[in-house]
Amino acid sequence: MYDEKYYQQYSRLSTRAREFRVKFTLNLAEVSGKKPLKVLDLGCGDGIYSEALMKLGHTVVSMDISKEALCLSKERGIMNLIQGSASHLPYKPYTFDRVLFIDVFEHLKKPTKALSDIRRTLRLRGLLILSTLYPSILGRHIYSRDPTHQKLYTVEELLGLLHLTDFKNTYTTVTSFLPGLYPFNIFLRRLFKTITMTRARK
Repeated sequence: MYDEKYYQQYSRLSTRAREFRVKFTLNLAEVSGKKPLKVLDLGCGDGIYSEALMKLGHTVVSMDISKEALCLSKERGIMNLIQGSASHLPYKPYTFDRVLFIDVFEHLKKPTKALSDIRRTLRLRGLLILSTLYPSILGRHIYSRDPTHQKLYTVEELLGLLHLTDFKNTYTTVTSFLPGLYPFNIFLRRLFKTITMTRARK
């Protein structure tokens, strides 16, 4: 299901938009200027986040259920690659300082199981950075075009699941990753808000 054709959609995004999103995500994860951290890039896709983390000097484990995704990551020079499911992490408790969970949550059939397993593998005060589609008009359109999607989550639903799985100090923002787009048109600004970004602490 997650084959080469599936990942071609990411190549349509502009380099500037992707770079802006990576920078935003890493700032949210509080990884710049820190001592070397151990990070799990869960649902690593083509490895763009793993590559950026490695350039900052962090140790990264890149995990995805898709063989195609792991091949794309390998092309970026990512070597610590694991094929597996977000709901069955093969790691001991207190393994990671950070877990990046980008554009995966809306694909899950058992989201609470995945969140519980992520929390188990995080070190004390470790951070989960999670992004998922926001149910705006455009977000629903994107959701409907992908048969691998399982559910859209409102901010309230997402926060409820994080609290249910004992995450704390959650911070959430909804964005489009299109800075400066239609700054004076409130309707269009709301329309283009398609991603919920959340930081939660163990």
